[in-house]
Amino acid sequence: GIIKMTVCTLLAVLCLGLGSCKKLKGVISKAVSSQETEMPTKHFKLEGGSKYQDSEAKFTLDIDYPQVDSKAAIMLRRLFYEMSMEGPCTEDIQDGQVMFDKLLAKYKEANSPENMKQELEEGIGDGWYYNIRFKKEWENENVISYTYSADAFNVGNATSSAWIKDITLSKADGRLLGWEMFKSKADVKAVIDDLLVTKYGREGADMYDQGIPMPDAPLFLGNGIRFDYGDYSIVSPHIYEDT
Repeated sequence: GIIKMTVCTLLAVLCLGLGSCKKLKGVISKAVSSQETEMPTKHFKLEGGSKYQDSEAKFTLDIDYPQVDSKAAIMLRRLFYEMSMEGPCTEDIQDGQVMFDKLLAKYKEANSPENMKQELEEGIGDGWYYNIRFKKEWENENVISYTYSADAFNVGNATSSAWIKDITLSKADGRLLGWEMFKSKADVKAVIDDLLVTKYGREGADMYDQGIPMPDAPLFLGNGIRFDYGDYSIVSPHIYEDT
């Protein structure tokens, strides 16, 4: 069956092919239509940043930016704004370049030459790299799926962090779709637990007093459902080192 799990230093991604997994048969509600339509988007890959002496703070944005005024597109732009700007969305920014300029201004303010100079003096500098991605994963006539992901890397002390959030929206009304789409969340969790224990053993699973945590939301794709986990959210760091 199509059950794929890949692990790297940034993300652990668990992919489930519903059609080939007996335990998941009947778990998900009636499937949406497979007729595909395309939401107009524009792909941007832009970068900028700040410098102080040999230290650099670099920001990169890689995004499939919705270009229309549908309810789903407006919601996607709103969600992206709130996640990337870390605050409420007060305006619908339809121009991806304008969105990038706002994000870059925020990043450069946090990484001004003065702040970079102070970090160098404190021995925690040598530069930051911060990347944001907003990627369209799949869509059909009824739903559209995106992933928001971000990672940061500090050159001076070689520390990194990564975040990921899965988003599936109804095209009709822009409504977020989540676990209510399944007949039984418990059945899905049982399958995920089995797969994770098979992959990492009981040692990883026993880290959690309340059981292995569920991902925030499912990501609907053409060939099944994907669940994404961020840095160290399902296994301990030393297990990653050996993978």
